[in-house]
Amino acid sequence: MALFRDAGCRPGEAFALGYLGELELRQGRHVQAAGHFRQSLGLHREAGNCSGQAAALNGLGEAFLAASQAGQASARHAAALALALQVGDKHEEARARGGLASAYQAIGDSEQARRHWQALAAIPISALATGAPAAARRVPVAARRVPVAARRACVAKT
Repeated sequence: MALFRDAGCRPGEAFALGYLGELELRQGRHVQAAGHFRQSLGLHREAGNCSGQAAALNGLGEAFLAASQAGQASARHAAALALALQVGDKHEEARARGGLASAYQAIGDSEQARRHWQALAAIPISALATGAPAAARRVPVAARRVPVAARRACVAKT
């Protein structure tokens, strides 16, 4: 992340912060994860990257849900869903719908949860694996993809 900051590459920094958030979340550090996702969200907003914003919002939703704050989680996932639908990002749409279903289930609204599970099930798997840059960020080689995505974004700025 320091390399991106030193190079002035805000998109790269945003992606790196998102990955740090995911790592913190997997280690059970919800507050730290949320902080990284918030920073990532701000940088993606600054760059106008709607898919990146959706990813950061979904990350925030996941952090809130893991911290037993289902109401906060559903708000973040709903915002992510709106952005994902706006730009046609099926991966982030699926992630948002899954997060919304889990949040509504935790709140006790099984009807809303069912609605989002059904919408999630209707998304073809092929739409999640092909063509979308956000989907590519979720594959196991994601750590190698970040510098490539950031380099492309930074080269495009100059």
